[in-house]
Amino acid sequence: MDRTNALVRVVDQPALDAVAKPLSDAIREAYSRAGETGRVAKNALHGVWLGHPLHPVFTDVPIGAWTTGLVLDAVGAVSGDEGFERAADAARLHDNTMIRAKTEDADALLVRQHGGVCGLAHACSHLGGPLSEGTLKDGSVVCPWHGSEFALDDGHVVNGPATVNQPTLDVRERNGRIEIKAF
Repeated sequence: MDRTNALVRVVDQPALDAVAKPLSDAIREAYSRAGETGRVAKNALHGVWLGHPLHPVFTDVPIGAWTTGLVLDAVGAVSGDEGFERAADAARLHDNTMIRAKTEDADALLVRQHGGVCGLAHACSHLGGPLSEGTLKDGSVVCPWHGSEFALDDGHVVNGPATVNQPTLDVRERNGRIEIKAF
């Protein structure tokens, strides 16, 4: 298939024109109404001052970053590690218990409750208290320093004084190990 024709078919869509034309007209009108300031802004955004169009910077950099992220995600998915690191032996974490687990990239609180394992950042979001030294409740953990309570499933604040949710970690159990993905 001819690449040029394929590109024309993708770009030449009446639905796109229905959105692009009014948007383009509105932008031109805004520049025009702003007078000299609009003309200066338009030239600056077009890259006249640089002697080179700025459009590639505004499009190619984000597209390149998104493409790089997509490729790295695909490589991680193919390699199977998906960014997970070994945090603890599964046998160490009994039902209704919690432990502190450290990896190269994370300091985590691991909790086994109701047949599942969840992970939160170990340091309390309030003032950095050690959550593994706190109180485990049904579905939450209480920080030993000031009593902030966080839900285990999503880290939301159940009771203050914390005002910021506790960061959660992706956790999986595999081959007798508990693995976490850092933030």
